[in-house]
Amino acid sequence: MQSPLKSLLNTLSGAALAAALVLTPSIAQAAGFAVAEQSVRGLGRAFSAETSFGDDASSLWFNPALSAYHDAPIVTGSVAGIFSNGELTDRGTTIFGPGTGGARVPTGGPDSTEPLDPAAVPQFGVIYPVRPGLALGLSVNAPFGLVVDHPRDFFGRFDSTRTELTTINTQASVGWAISPAWAVGVGVNAQYGEAVLESALPNFAPGAPDGAALTIKGDDWSYGWNAGVAWRPHTRVRLGAHYRSAIAHDLEGRLRISGLEPPLEAINDERAGTAGLKRLPSPPSA
Repeated sequence: MQSPLKSLLNTLSGAALAAALVLTPSIAQAAGFAVAEQSVRGLGRAFSAETSFGDDASSLWFNPALSAYHDAPIVTGSVAGIFSNGELTDRGTTIFGPGTGGARVPTGGPDSTEPLDPAAVPQFGVIYPVRPGLALGLSVNAPFGLVVDHPRDFFGRFDSTRTELTTINTQASVGWAISPAWAVGVGVNAQYGEAVLESALPNFAPGAPDGAALTIKGDDWSYGWNAGVAWRPHTRVRLGAHYRSAIAHDLEGRLRISGLEPPLEAINDERAGTAGLKRLPSPPSA
C-alpha cells in the first residue's frame, strides 16, 4: 500500500516525468494522519463518549451542541505529546525500472529506527454564553499531522526520506438548547494544511551515488462544517451525536529535483505545482 500523501503529492507538475525515469520501490508504507488527542479530559477517558460529556471547551471539537449547557464563560487549553517507538526493517526491498533493464535489484541501505518524530498537539477552546441555553464557541485544533524522518541512505529512501503533514483547524460555532432535553449545535471551519515530501532519486550513471533528491512542498486554506445534537432525558443522563464534514485541500507549492547526473541531468529543475489532497475525514470520536 502506497502512502496517500505520496500519491497525491506525486501528481504535482513534473513528478510524473521523474517517476517514469527513476526506479520503482517495492516498499509498503502505511498512512496514519489523524490525531485524536484533542482533549486532556478525553485522553484520560480514552475518548469514550466525547460527544456527550461537555466538561469544558475542548468539547467544541467533538460536539458543539454541548456548549449550550454552560451558563458561564469557560476557556480550555492544552498540549498533548505524542511519542512512538518503532523500526522499519528491510525484508528484501527491491527496485526496478529503465535503469535496471527491468530487473529487480536490492535497494541496499540500513534499517530506519524510530522514524516518527515526537509531536506536540495544541488545543484551545472558549465558550461564551450569550444567554441561558445559547452559547458561542471558538476552538483551534490540529486534527491531522505526521512527521516521518528517515536516514538519507536507508533502504526505502526512493519511496521517502521525509514525510510531513500539518493542519490547523479554526472553528466558530453556536450551541442552542431548543428545549430542556434537546440541544443542537453547528460550526464552520477554516483549515490550513501544509504537506512536505522528500525522497532520494537514483543516478543511472555507473558508480554514481544516490545524491539526487525530489522535494515537494505545498499549502492551502480550505473550509468545512460540523453539526451536533445532544439529548438530556435526565440530569444524570446525556447522549450525543456529531458529524464533521471532510475537507479537501488544493495544495499550491514547489517541486524541486536536484542532483541527477548524466543521462538525467536535464530533469534537474524547480517549478511551481499544484495537487489535490484527498478529502480528510473527521478523526473518529465516540
